[in-house]
Amino acid sequence: MIRDFKRLKTTWSFFGSKKKLVYICFIMLPIIAIFQAVPPHLLKYAIDLGMQKSDYSTLSFYSLLFFVTAIIEYASRGGLSYLASVAVQAMIANMRMHVINHLMSQSSSFHDKKLSGALVTRATSDFDNLSESLNQGLLSSVVDIFVIISCGVGMYLLSPNLTLYVIGVVPIVVVTIYFFSKAVKKSMLSARSHLASANGFFQESLTAREMIKLMSASKYVYLKYKNKVNEFRNKQMESVIYDATLFSIVHGISAITLGFVFWLIAKNQNLLGELSIGVFIAFAQYIRQFFEPIKQLSSKIAMLQGVFTSLQRIEDVLSYEDYVEGNQKITKPVSGIECKNLNFSYDTAPILNQISFSVSHGKSLALVGRTGSGKSTVMRILSKLYDNYSGQIHIDGHDLRTLDPFEARKHFGIVSQEVVMFEGSIAFNICGMSKRDDHKLNQLAKDIGLDRIITRLPEGWDSEVDYGGKNFSLGERQLFAFARALYKDPQYIILDEATASIDPESEKLIEVATKKILQNKTTIVVAHRLNTIKACDHIILLDNGRIVEEGSYGELIAKGGKFHHLADHALT
Repeated sequence: MIRDFKRLKTTWSFFGSKKKLVYICFIMLPIIAIFQAVPPHLLKYAIDLGMQKSDYSTLSFYSLLFFVTAIIEYASRGGLSYLASVAVQAMIANMRMHVINHLMSQSSSFHDKKLSGALVTRATSDFDNLSESLNQGLLSSVVDIFVIISCGVGMYLLSPNLTLYVIGVVPIVVVTIYFFSKAVKKSMLSARSHLASANGFFQESLTAREMIKLMSASKYVYLKYKNKVNEFRNKQMESVIYDATLFSIVHGISAITLGFVFWLIAKNQNLLGELSIGVFIAFAQYIRQFFEPIKQLSSKIAMLQGVFTSLQRIEDVLSYEDYVEGNQKITKPVSGIECKNLNFSYDTAPILNQISFSVSHGKSLALVGRTGSGKSTVMRILSKLYDNYSGQIHIDGHDLRTLDPFEARKHFGIVSQEVVMFEGSIAFNICGMSKRDDHKLNQLAKDIGLDRIITRLPEGWDSEVDYGGKNFSLGERQLFAFARALYKDPQYIILDEATASIDPESEKLIEVATKKILQNKTTIVVAHRLNTIKACDHIILLDNGRIVEEGSYGELIAKGGKFHHLADHALT
């Protein structure tokens, strides 16, 4: 339990400017405890000095004090709850952003091994659980601990002997809570794991919904998801059963202790003679107040374990360190790209084997080959999406490993066959975070034939793009992606099947435009279509991750080798 509470230290740095609110909350804790412990003593004085002696002015005085104390306690509790909620929500927001930034900064190899749905659960559901548990579980539990201590002191001031009997029950309660808390934590960790698995499967199914329907696999997917949800429910119910059982046990111990104290007073004549009516009633009130927070603590075990479980899972995410390193910047690209003895594997099977090539500044290189030969992998490595390769890659004389990923990618314009569109305007999807320049946008649209799409839209560049770009055809989305890559005027252009989804008319427009746009730019092209690589200065044919042929288009055709065969059967 101490180890679990130590995990709370990880949240401290995320409170930021709200740390002062946390300090105020800590100051308020003993104040609340004192004002809750005082009323039984006021009750004793009101009975013994007021009612017993028929002194109504004294009775009125202590009654007023009782009322004022209650008001201050409730006001303090309300203020504490508000201030703590403000601080906790600020901390949750900061921690959530830190986790998301941490996940986004991981290399692509990390995301290849993780279900995106499971990671989304870590960044959403776990934080929602942490927020609720901190506000409703941990905060009130800390208040309860202070109240238990203050009530113990209050009881001792009334009757040290009776207090020892009551305190003697506490170890039994502590041991009971300890064993049940371990069981609750285990079941909750398992439940969160099953939830992440269910969310990951659901995310995969949602992405592949059309294929699932075409394969008539809806029933299979439904049953598999149902099993995962049932596993989560069973583990969640297991924690609920443990929590309910613990509350019942502590509630029973509380009732038994109160009855035992009454029986002890009744059997002990000396003790009965020492106690006034006021002390007797005040002590009974203290017993109730002493065990009430203990009962609440036992009922909050699930919430407390929710805090520790979520923190443990969040810590697990933050422990991942699969970064793409580098801090150097490219000043002005002048020398091109050089690759020597490049080797790479996603898992255990090698994807690239001893790949070497160079592309001088302003020249173009084409990578061709059958599916799975490693063409797109080369593109991903050059884009600094992966860092776990062997060999050497130099960009303008800089080792690619030493280049800052964010800065390096500013010099790369990348068009892939998988087009990603974001909700927002067309202009936003092209300009991104760069400053919007309508003149530049219009000129670019004319160059690549995008103007015929823009002019027919009522709102032009401000037209909204639906989720995933579903309100535009695949070919139109490919044109947007092409414009996005060219808008920032990069010195390096990577075209990974860039025209695979574009109609022949648009492809011709882009071909003419790119001859002008790509002048003085270093270009690497991955393509299956023969006409997209004819004008490239150098062509490399890959097969099973190895270079089998290279040269100009004319040289490779003249050789009559594998490239010529591939051109006849696959590239035409």
